[in-house]
Amino acid sequence: MSLLASPSSSYATALIQESVTKLKELNRGRYIMRITSVKKIGLVFAILTMVTIQTVKADILFYYSAAILPSIIASNPAEDTCPDPIVYNGTDYCPVTSTNGTGKVWLDRNLGAARVCTALDDTACYGDYYQWGRNFDGHQDSTSGTTDTQAPDVDNAGVDFITSSDTYDYDWAQVADGSGDIRVKNWSKTDGTSVCPTGYRVATEAELKAETTEAGVASNADAFNSFLKLPSAGYRNYSSGEVGHTGSWGYVWSASKANSNPRVLYFGSSVLDWSDDSRANGRSVRCLRD
Repeated sequence: MSLLASPSSSYATALIQESVTKLKELNRGRYIMRITSVKKIGLVFAILTMVTIQTVKADILFYYSAAILPSIIASNPAEDTCPDPIVYNGTDYCPVTSTNGTGKVWLDRNLGAARVCTALDDTACYGDYYQWGRNFDGHQDSTSGTTDTQAPDVDNAGVDFITSSDTYDYDWAQVADGSGDIRVKNWSKTDGTSVCPTGYRVATEAELKAETTEAGVASNADAFNSFLKLPSAGYRNYSSGEVGHTGSWGYVWSASKANSNPRVLYFGSSVLDWSDDSRANGRSVRCLRD
């Protein structure tokens, strides 16, 4: 018996559902296609060319003729599931535990990201671009305004992205915190008054290294495929305030510094390494549980 199925065919729907139930009972169907990404069965029916149902002894044999089904499933990935999201500064986050044996628990996405990355160049998961040691004050938005006026205080820097030059050592608050010690302390807070949710803080260089460099992560593809799902979000330039290198390079601030220079993780198509950086650059930030 053959049957052409469509979303409006209630008879086909009932028959297929009954057959699926029998298959589960028999637990020995010859051809079973598991569809986990498409939630509404009506969508599957709409793209099936034909459903043939045959009864051979006690078995029910399914043939799904759907040449475009794989691409439909790929374009409808399963949504993130998080039974108890952490809501902070208007963004939902979920905790994820390291798969590298460190025991560390991290946020599942960059600060400000709309979702967990589905690709290394997924723009919805890029998140915000923070100047090193700076608070959530509006500057981190990729479209925020710019100013070349230095911040008089680390905690009161205004809402604009502060551009800089060698006059101020490529810093946004050089006079207020020349050594960077105040900003290391700021990003190490776990009381929810800095950039991370309560109980979380910005990762140190050593902590990020344990999940990347020391875990065999050697490129932007590796960074995306890791449990951290790090994107190649690019960065915001300290001089122009323009966002660049998106989709090809990723940069993640640490809460660490070498002498007075902040340390940043960077990765591209064939490299992942560490470097000193200019404090006025806008980079991605990832938090972990203290």
